[in-house]
Amino acid sequence: MRNEFLNQNVSLSMHDARRTVEACRQDTQRRPHSSLGWLTPKEFREKNTSCNPLGTTNLQVVYAVG
Repeated sequence: MRNEFLNQNVSLSMHDARRTVEACRQDTQRRPHSSLGWLTPKEFREKNTSCNPLGTTNLQVVYAVG
């Protein structure tokens, strides 16, 4: 995400940079992620906290080989 942002937004003011970063952050929260089983971060969090009343999440790290 960092490289994509820097490549597309070379000459932003600090205000514009903050606004663009916030828009990217919000987009990341709204779209599904393959690493979360095609759930949005909110859906993933809700699914895992409803199964786990303590609110802790057990994450499994998966590495692609090849």
